[in-house]
Amino acid sequence: MEKLNPYQQVTNTLINMLDDAGEWSPPWRKTGFKTPTNAYTLQRYNGSNILMCWASGINNGFASTRWATFKQWAMMDCKVKKGAKGTPILRYNVSDKEQDDGTKRNVVFASTAYVFNAEQVDGERSLEPKPPSSEGANERNVEIESFITATNAVISYGGETACYIPSVDKILMPDIATFHSAGHFYSTSFHELIHWTGAKNRLNRELSTKYGSENYAYEELVAELGAAFLAADWGITNNVRDDHAKYLKGWLKIMKQNSTAIVSAASLASKAAEYISDFSIKKSEAA
Repeated sequence: MEKLNPYQQVTNTLINMLDDAGEWSPPWRKTGFKTPTNAYTLQRYNGSNILMCWASGINNGFASTRWATFKQWAMMDCKVKKGAKGTPILRYNVSDKEQDDGTKRNVVFASTAYVFNAEQVDGERSLEPKPPSSEGANERNVEIESFITATNAVISYGGETACYIPSVDKILMPDIATFHSAGHFYSTSFHELIHWTGAKNRLNRELSTKYGSENYAYEELVAELGAAFLAADWGITNNVRDDHAKYLKGWLKIMKQNSTAIVSAASLASKAAEYISDFSIKKSEAA
């Protein structure tokens, strides 16, 4: 059997996620997720590795958000249970590659690493990290409001449509009272903020305004992933917009045609989420 490259392995895992009705059910559209972290380094995973941990958690019923390699668990005096199956994630390595002119250049390449959830380990006693709780009635959350305000994004509240308008660099958001929960309101705000990061003077993504185009659908995927990552950071439910459901088949088609598509989209989404979070970090450091 031909060995799959790391990107194809990740893509196949996500493609194979089906719900009880046999419909494709990508992990970022589930609710109640928290950001997975490495139990040894305490670093949060990013990009497609978040999706892989979420997918494995769903498939195996893991409640823990803590993951580590076999070796890392051993260094914490923990033992992976016999027969436990690892979850593949991407690990990036750098090597020197000789060029035609004899010089050497750093080349980044991906390899597969396998991590195990805390529930697959004996001797793991650490407490699960708890994100700030932001659920509840549709009342504004002071901490998330400060997080959003720190970006200095121009947001106009009112009306019936949530969208980012690149031509005027402005976000439109309905009032919070029109949403069924604060979580729904803020996850929608995160979605539009991810679009906002794509402007040329920020992260410079292709913000196509041609509805139905592949670039348009791809940017929606980036925004949906980014919103899911931010929602997980804040411990709120990621409420995807109903009108985005039509993109699912399109995204599935893209993933089947290009094994790196979902990995690239998740990477862009992580960069966008980090870009937004950095505003609050810089603001707190300046205070």
